[in-house]
Amino acid sequence: MKEITSSTYVDQAKSLQQTLEYKQKQIDSLSTSNTELQNSIKDLDERLSAYKQSRAEADEIIQRLFFLFF
Repeated sequence: MKEITSSTYVDQAKSLQQTLEYKQKQIDSLSTSNTELQNSIKDLDERLSAYKQSRAEADEIIQRLFFLFF
């Protein structure tokens, strides 16, 4: 009886270890995905800032030309 109980606990411990390893792999994968998304957001934010700057400069040129001709 003691051997059966001991074996059951060992099996449960192995199963829990496998589950833990699987969950750790999921966490690692999600962490990688999260990092990639953060980098994409940073890139898009930089592109948006450059677009806004370009737009502001274009508006300024248009204003100067407007006042020049009218």
